[in-house]
Order: sequence, then structure tokens, then C-alpha cells
Amino acid sequence: MSISEVKATLRAAIDAAQHGLHLLDQAADQATRATGRAQALLRGSNHDQVTAARQALAEAESQVRPTRRRFGATAEHAHDYLTRLG
Repeated sequence: MSISEVKATLRAAIDAAQHGLHLLDQAADQATRATGRAQALLRGSNHDQVTAARQALAEAESQVRPTRRRFGATAEHAHDYLTRLG
């Protein structure tokens, strides 16, 4: 693989990471709105399935920030390597 091919691959990786971050942000926004509606609808329920759903939603929400960091770190590392290549 030539340096030009490596650079092109790194640029594609940076673009993919940035696009992935954008899609994650969109999905997280939609999930936040849906979760708010679900919480309002299910307020006061102690049914086992409702409790399990709340726990699953909280777990999913807790993964958004770490996933955003991973996308950002991927783009940053690829950009740094691209810069070093010149």
C-alpha cells in the first residue's frame, strides 16, 4: 500500500467516524424524546416489564457518552497519523 493509499484510507476513516458521530447524535436525540414520552406514559407503574424497560433505557443512555468519545478518539488518532505522514 502506498503512502497516498494510506492517506486516502485515513481520510475515509476520519469521514466515517465523523459521520458515525453525527448518526449517533441523531439517534440519541430521538431516543431521548421517545424515552421521555415512555416515562410519562408509564409513570407510577411498578410492573416487572416496565421496570426492566426502564433499566434497559438507562443502560443504553449510559453508553452514549462513551461511544461519542470512541468516535471522537478514532477521528483524532487517524487525523494525527495523517498529519505525521505529511
